[in-house]
Amino acid sequence: MNQTELDWLGYSRDEMIGRLRALDLISPEYEPVFRENFSKFVASGEIKGLELEFLRKDGSRLPILLNARAVYDEQGRFLHSLSTIIDNTDRKEAEAAWISAREAAEAANRAKSTFLANMSHEIRTPLSAIIGLGNILRRGSCDPKQVELLTKVDRAAQHLLTIINDVLDLSKIEAERFELHPTDFDLAEVAANVASIMQERVAAKGLQLKVDCVRLDHWLKGDVTRLTQALLNLVSNAVKFTESGEVSVRIRCPEIDGARIKLHMEVQDTGIGITPDVLPRLFASFEQADASTTRKYGGTGLGLAITKRLAELMGGETGVRSEFGVGSTFWFTAWLEHADATVKGGPTLGSADAEARLLGSFVGSRILLVEDEPINREVAAALLEDIGLSVTMADNGAEAVAAARERQFDLVLMDMQMPIVDGPEATRQIRKLPGWGAIPIVAMTANAFAEDRQRCLDAGMNDFVTKPFDPDDFFAILLYWLTVGQVANEEA
Repeated sequence: MNQTELDWLGYSRDEMIGRLRALDLISPEYEPVFRENFSKFVASGEIKGLELEFLRKDGSRLPILLNARAVYDEQGRFLHSLSTIIDNTDRKEAEAAWISAREAAEAANRAKSTFLANMSHEIRTPLSAIIGLGNILRRGSCDPKQVELLTKVDRAAQHLLTIINDVLDLSKIEAERFELHPTDFDLAEVAANVASIMQERVAAKGLQLKVDCVRLDHWLKGDVTRLTQALLNLVSNAVKFTESGEVSVRIRCPEIDGARIKLHMEVQDTGIGITPDVLPRLFASFEQADASTTRKYGGTGLGLAITKRLAELMGGETGVRSEFGVGSTFWFTAWLEHADATVKGGPTLGSADAEARLLGSFVGSRILLVEDEPINREVAAALLEDIGLSVTMADNGAEAVAAARERQFDLVLMDMQMPIVDGPEATRQIRKLPGWGAIPIVAMTANAFAEDRQRCLDAGMNDFVTKPFDPDDFFAILLYWLTVGQVANEEA
């Protein structure tokens, strides 16, 4: 060893020569590493950058990088090595700092996700009551003025809900906790649904909405909810920033790669347009063209950022062409798969005749409603009783298990977060009761994360409805699972 290396270790040259071997200096944890690499070193004649840890004379540890070259005699037998060591302290400290920072960031992400899940629940719970009570009042009101005012309340609440959903979606994507859920779907229905959703807003502004969708002879497989969300974001923006003229939606399939198919969706408007200097930052989070745009048109600037992230998750990309004062064309692509056109997934939400079919076929069906929040329980019970269903209410999971033990029901609506016994645990206990293996249990929750849905399914629930829910969607879920339960009972 040279003098610098001796100084690192705290030994004098006399203490080292003839008294200490290299193995004596290596910390016990690294002895197996040294032994394994030494045999390779003797055979190959060289070793570079081997990470070890030496023990100093005072017992402290010195991280090193070992470089060595073997010296052999004339018969090729190993004699000794010529080696140098490099102080690896700075690198190891930097590595430890990086690991610590990464773990801190991961912990912060987990804490943020937990916080957002809790905030989602806390905000959605009162919002669910506001939207639900408004729906009940509108359904029972004959006064046009009251209906108009309640409609405005509902629109304001739905706008707030959209903002909450956007913030949650972006947070989940950034935390890499966002998952796609592929199902089979008809592309033409996606185009029709978007047109139906936007038609009222388009008509209110006196615009024309044109939808041109490629005709396919088969269904596609992908996350239809997120695909629709991305397209709706673009159409909503186009309508928002267009005062006259038209909004055109074009859906094409420019590329097919075996079982995969590439979708190109674009939305063209005759709106205010965008200046060239603003275009590069349009798809950034919380960005809009300028402050005056926010003041005049509103919005959070999240829609385009979410569309960009969704497109990337689906293997695609986003872009825009625009001329200030003339209009803009926003587009995104997504890779999907071919699917069997005859395969259908779960319930189709928003069925316009679900309420009528419930009134026609399921009046008197027994529903166990499990909900700890009094107003939300009142809202759900009112909707259920309004379509002729027989409702038994439970305030928590323990009461639900007791009710299920006493009698059979046709369907259970189960809240997730409750005192005493929560929804998943109550479901597990109910599933163990005789005769409860096939009775539908549908979760109701104000949480909106994918893992919440998975917790429901893992506990033995059949489906998941997020509060606040639209009555048409709610009735469609009820119709589907009451029908499934009826078929199961007939076959039993």
